[in-house]
Amino acid sequence: MIQLTTMKKLLCEKNRLSTQIGNIKLQIEKNNVSYERLQKEISELNTDIKSYEDNKEAIENLDGLHVLAKEMIKHMEEEA
Repeated sequence: MIQLTTMKKLLCEKNRLSTQIGNIKLQIEKNNVSYERLQKEISELNTDIKSYEDNKEAIENLDGLHVLAKEMIKHMEEEA
């Protein structure tokens, strides 16, 4: 009788641990997918940063031209 009870306890523990191992494996897979997604996102952001840095001077010049155009329009309106 004691051996049967011990055997049942061991089987229950084995099943519990098997379920826990399965859940941990699923969580690891989810984490790997999240990691890969985040790595891709970081790579895309780094590409965006490089693109911005490459075009930073042109963007600043464009802003300056926009201000200059507004000033010229204002000046022309004042003269008219």
